[in-house]
Amino acid sequence: GEKLAPFKVFIATGEQKGKEADRVAEWAGAPTVLVFVHELTRPGAALMRALDAFQQRRAADGLKLGFVFLARDRTQSEQHLPLVAGSLKMAAPLTLSVDGPEGPGSYGLNRHMQMTVLVAQKGVVAASFALVQPNETDAPKVWSEVAKLIAGPVPTLDAVRATRAR
Repeated sequence: GEKLAPFKVFIATGEQKGKEADRVAEWAGAPTVLVFVHELTRPGAALMRALDAFQQRRAADGLKLGFVFLARDRTQSEQHLPLVAGSLKMAAPLTLSVDGPEGPGSYGLNRHMQMTVLVAQKGVVAASFALVQPNETDAPKVWSEVAKLIAGPVPTLDAVRATRAR
């Protein structure tokens, strides 16, 4: 039920690469999934790919997806994130918090979590997932919360994997 506070990100991949933006302001009103990444692991990358595939399936419903990396070394991350995006074949752009490793202060992100996933509608948080060891089996829980906002079926993990494999 908390409002999403505006915050800036550096866009590391995609059409707007190299620019800074405020995704909360840009996506105001749209159903949104924000994924704050403190640490990227192989299982966490699998969750990212599953969320990315789901967003591609539901883009016509206006679903927005933002991956926000929280890193100590901005320059190194700016160079590394395009490689990550290429390796994972991500459609959604990868961004970097300009607020450093703690992320936006008003969000109170727990740095001991590898990922924090927020599901929001009209700038208000509807669900939050603090994930110590994220993996793709966490995806259906997130999809279920998104489906409450935009209706429609919640796909199985196998169905999304099959879509992604094509």
